[in-house]
Amino acid sequence: MSRAGCRNGIVLANKPRGWTSFDVVSWARRRLDNVKVGHAGTLDPDATGLLVLLVGQATKLSQYLMLDEKEYLARVRLGIRTDTDDATGDVVAEQAPPPLSEADIEETLTSFRGTIRQVPPAVSALKQGGRRWYRLAREGAVFERVPRDVTIHELELRSYESPFIGLRVVCSKGTYIRALARDIGETLGCGGCLVDLVRIRVGGFELREAIEAEEGTTGEELSRRLLPLEDLLPDWPKAMISDEAQVRVGHGAAISSHDLRSVSRPLVRGDRVRLFSPAGKLVSIAEAVSAHADIMEQADEGPEGLELQPLRLLIDTQECT
Repeated sequence: MSRAGCRNGIVLANKPRGWTSFDVVSWARRRLDNVKVGHAGTLDPDATGLLVLLVGQATKLSQYLMLDEKEYLARVRLGIRTDTDDATGDVVAEQAPPPLSEADIEETLTSFRGTIRQVPPAVSALKQGGRRWYRLAREGAVFERVPRDVTIHELELRSYESPFIGLRVVCSKGTYIRALARDIGETLGCGGCLVDLVRIRVGGFELREAIEAEEGTTGEELSRRLLPLEDLLPDWPKAMISDEAQVRVGHGAAISSHDLRSVSRPLVRGDRVRLFSPAGKLVSIAEAVSAHADIMEQADEGPEGLELQPLRLLIDTQECT
């Protein structure tokens, strides 16, 4: 692909049931002339909903976009335990749920709000000794599943008709909704598994804005839905830099506060910042760091005590394949 034909940005796609996240990436890549495509957060094959596809230079922002909170609609089946913690796995135990009221379930949900310790499902893409957990599990290997801290920002009971619970979940990166379903069932004394999951939001991006991932979609339709790099990470401060500073940033060099033509808000050490060229193009993301090694506290340093160290270059004249 020529540089003039480079595509950079994101596409919001609605992943259908049965497709892997990589299936959706391949679907987009074929329609965008094999430009580089990635995604910001995997969905299980049986899950549906919002998949944020990163196109061209946007793939360099994956680790930052994946930090955004995510929102799901989930359906839990009480009384069933499976080896995958969802309906795709083999049933390992089954029992009738006890008589429960909505008040009983609400009381249980209280203990899952906030930061909790969660044991990831055995069948997951995490690694141990360089090997994926799901491969180890399929081989019958015994391995330790270390609990991790995750944050459940919101957990809302939307429906209850025994044995099914409908939930809305807003959570941090790394949360397994399958594990949440499992643990809620265990706390209620009967076990549980996830039977349906729809991701409806990633950060500020919503499912209602997504294009359907289907075979009939054309490359032109997908290109029209491409959101530019400049729209990404809107919560980060925005700094306009000089032409001279853009050259230094292009070589990976830090710039000082004197190189900023404008900034959307005062910066402090540790801020992640979007750097824009005089022409209004996003050219890099950077971190505000102390310009002097002897400055230790944020309170001691004003803008003149900071410099911006590039983290990722996003120069739009580079190839995007």
